[in-house]
Amino acid sequence: MNMTETKLSPAEEDSYFPHDPEVTDFTFIVDNRKFHVAKVVLIDASPVFRRMFKGDFKEKNITELELPGKDGTIFEFFLRCIYPRECTLTEESVFQVLPLADEYDVKCIQQKCEEWLLTELELKYAKVSPHYINVKNSIEYLTKWMYYAEKYRLDKLYATALDKLLPFRLRSYIDSENYKMMPETMKREILEKRLCLLEGSVQSINDYNYQIPIAWFQ
Repeated sequence: MNMTETKLSPAEEDSYFPHDPEVTDFTFIVDNRKFHVAKVVLIDASPVFRRMFKGDFKEKNITELELPGKDGTIFEFFLRCIYPRECTLTEESVFQVLPLADEYDVKCIQQKCEEWLLTELELKYAKVSPHYINVKNSIEYLTKWMYYAEKYRLDKLYATALDKLLPFRLRSYIDSENYKMMPETMKREILEKRLCLLEGSVQSINDYNYQIPIAWFQ
């Protein structure tokens, strides 16, 4: 983090977060762009920002901070999600902003992202066009969203995606890149829950003296 004053041309001042001496009292420099913010807004949204500005850190006594290695466009969108400004979520923007929301522990953004993904998941599962394409597409989304839900602690999304993935045969997603990226604990949970589901179905069939279709085990 660079604590020195950085001089930028007026064109590099961010239009969404301009300098306002009556409101703004801190400046982030990201990707050679300046974002002027009010610390009180960030403190209210994030315990990480609260510690940064209220704790015994250098940021408490400075007015400008450079954040190297971050994308300016994504950081701007991250701030817009915190401020009462327009920020329309898309699948791309959700997965771009989640890492920053997790890094700074901004619960309101994590909640917005989870709610958007849950809504999108329901639309895909209901086969609403253009959200739904085909079964393979649905499986890819389910495994992808389970992976990110676990990574960013989106518990409701994780449980919903897992519940919708279980009816699919293992061979339909075992070669998925998203499935391969999952921790072994997640893979084991999927297999255990799928086994319980199958055992429950088998027991119900046995109770009624039905013959078990051999296709279930192929």
